[in-house]
Parts: sequence; structure tokens; C-alpha cells
Amino acid sequence: MRVLIEQSSLSGTINFIPYRYLLDAQLTNERLTVSFIKPLVDIPVNMIRAVKPIKTITMFGIKITYQAKPHLVKVFYLRTRKYQQWTNAFATLGIAVQAPSGWLDFDLLDYFRQ
Repeated sequence: MRVLIEQSSLSGTINFIPYRYLLDAQLTNERLTVSFIKPLVDIPVNMIRAVKPIKTITMFGIKITYQAKPHLVKVFYLRTRKYQQWTNAFATLGIAVQAPSGWLDFDLLDYFRQ
């Protein structure tokens, strides 16, 4: 497995639980792993549906949409100022990178998909 990008001390919300500067994330050519002491999210790259850079008034980061089960799509956010490096790493794997929506990007449905 080749590590494309990794970063420590990230913030994010996973399964409705906020983590402030406690997350470690690593993207390899096979998996995306986000952990806090132990892995919280371990997703095969082929299950990631889309990645979107977020640059709003209150947050810089990436939004990751993935297929958790056959009929279940989940979303989580990672707050990072290195959002461009992360989206470039996902793009090298052939994952769809959506264009940012602007400074007031907000999707209420994402809060029900966590």
C-alpha cells in the first residue's frame, strides 16, 4: 500500500460525534482510514463516491461521501487547510472531486447521512 497523504490533529464529525484536533487520517491507494486511538472510519477506496472541497465562512476542509452498505450512503467532514492536497490525492485515485459551491455552502441532508 502506497500512502498518498496523511495528516494528524484534524477536526471533524463522525457518526454525530465531534472531534476537535484529535483525528488522524491516512489515504493509501487502497483505503481511507480516519482514527482516534483506534480506526473510526476505514473505507475501501472503491466505496468512496465523491469528495468535495469545502471553503466556507466557518470551515475549510473536505466532505467525503461514501457507500457504507448497499443502500446506505454516508457523509463526513474533515476540517483541514490542506483541502487542496487532499482533493488532489483523491483525484489521482480516480475518485470524483466536485467543485466547491462557494462561501455559503450548506447541505442540510448531510446531517441525516452521518
